Amino acid sequence: MRDLDARPPDRALIRMREADDHLALAALVRDPETLRLAQGPAAVRLLWEVCQIPDFRKILTEAHTRLLGQVFRHLMCPAAVLPETWVARQVERLNDDQGDIDTLTQRIAHVRTWTYIAHRGDWLTDSAEWQERARAIETNFRTRCTSD
Repeated sequence: MRDLDARPPDRALIRMREADDHLALAALVRDPETLRLAQGPAAVRLLWEVCQIPDFRKILTEAHTRLLGQVFRHLMCPAAVLPETWVARQVERLNDDQGDIDTLTQRIAHVRTWTYIAHRGDWLTDSAEWQERARAIETNFRTRCTSD
């Protein structure tokens, strides 16, 4: 956090507003469990990678931060991958094409977050399957929206 908060070394450079990953990291390090787990360079690197999971809704809500914390805690377990049953629950609850346009837009944003996670082959035991599931859900949404 100190490195991210530091002013640029060259006076000609200006510090940009805090990026979403920086804001996510700032929120997560307030959690005692995250701080306990984020010991050593490898754990801090993983935490930073998790913080880079995009919030496609672009509102960085507590729900997104909570998801990032869950992902980090799962990846810090001895298996070092996301549990398949947990991922299945997260993805399948999004597989609902009912609702108004705002509801569907929010679900598509969540699906895109899971598509991003699915492309992290080192985080899942079968990333290709999760990529396909996320793609199928988004395709279903697009088909419904264009046929209505």
